[in-house]
Amino acid sequence: MSSNFDVRGSDLEDERIMAEYRGSAEHVSDDGDLAEAGMISEVDLRLLGYRKQELESLFGPRTEITASGRQVWNLDHVRAVETQQLAPFRGRIMRELRYCLDIETALETLEHLFDRLGQPAIER
Repeated sequence: MSSNFDVRGSDLEDERIMAEYRGSAEHVSDDGDLAEAGMISEVDLRLLGYRKQELESLFGPRTEITASGRQVWNLDHVRAVETQQLAPFRGRIMRELRYCLDIETALETLEHLFDRLGQPAIER
């Protein structure tokens, strides 16, 4: 399984992402609440931890247009893709997180789990 997102986000990383889009057409704030309109932008997906270069290969082309004319993704479609990708691992993820007492331990556990899922069961 290829990890399409980074589980180790931080405020500094969020600031870096926002600075990357500042001044671009993607950084429009007059579209209102996109989630309420059933949409999600590239910036929002990046802030969730997805890598820019993998967005279209993971979620397909942008199918929605905001009030300002930006092309964005349909939020229900993004959620369906996330569910399809993660659903087979839900039980395993929940079992791994069961004994985590703090967020740092949970993040380390998830990182370790996704690393293991990306490796072959038997290394030759």
